[in-house]
Amino acid sequence: APHSVDQHRLKTAVSTSASNASKIRSVLGIPKWATVASFFGKLEPKKQPLALIDAFARVAAPDAHLLIVGSG
Repeated sequence: APHSVDQHRLKTAVSTSASNASKIRSVLGIPKWATVASFFGKLEPKKQPLALIDAFARVAAPDAHLLIVGSG
């Protein structure tokens, strides 16, 4: 299906990312104690990424970061 998630690939990526989390945060300038929310997907209107940005800006703590990864 065009919108499915490859669970094996995701599990491997999460495992690798978890072990490198402090490096990733450092590169992005995100403190270890900061809250991070993320969106991974195709940036298309039906997924409403602009609504996510707006909602995050309204409710997120001052030290929270929103990462958006994808293309469209």
